[in-house]
Amino acid sequence: DANAYDAALAVCVKGSDVYYGGSNGDQHPVVWKNGTPQVLSNEYGCVTDLKTANNKLYACGYVASKPVYWVDGQMVQLPVNSNDQYSLIKANAIFVSGNDIYVVGTKYLHEGDGDGAYLWKNGTLQMLSDKPAGARDVCVIGNTVYVVGSEEYESPGYEGFHKSVMWVNGAIRDI
Repeated sequence: DANAYDAALAVCVKGSDVYYGGSNGDQHPVVWKNGTPQVLSNEYGCVTDLKTANNKLYACGYVASKPVYWVDGQMVQLPVNSNDQYSLIKANAIFVSGNDIYVVGTKYLHEGDGDGAYLWKNGTLQMLSDKPAGARDVCVIGNTVYVVGSEEYESPGYEGFHKSVMWVNGAIRDI
């Protein structure tokens, strides 16, 4: 059973099984299946999103400040830019379309709205913005990839503020 120090951030259902993910009291990433925990790494980290597809359980999050995803508990490290190798980068959402796995994430230099918006398709990195930004969720319909998040304003007087944005196949749109 979960204890008072566990933190759940995601939930999904596969058949009659209920899965939820997050971190345990030791701040390790965990997926609980019907209340039974499976620790995914013994390093600092968290599960931030869960999906089921292709009769598998997909999760994403971070381990040791690096973005990762898991397929049925097997961890895959996601690449980052070489200048970001010492930054905290969290994978925030995962989406599976056919055999393609999409993950979005945010780089953090300090607490805030984010300093970089990442999209990975099958492990290949695409930066969504060259400004302070964050990617929060992803959805794929056909060949169209939708990502929502935030990006820093460029208007005078709004420095440091973020606005909501959507990227459609990598092109930004205000929302």
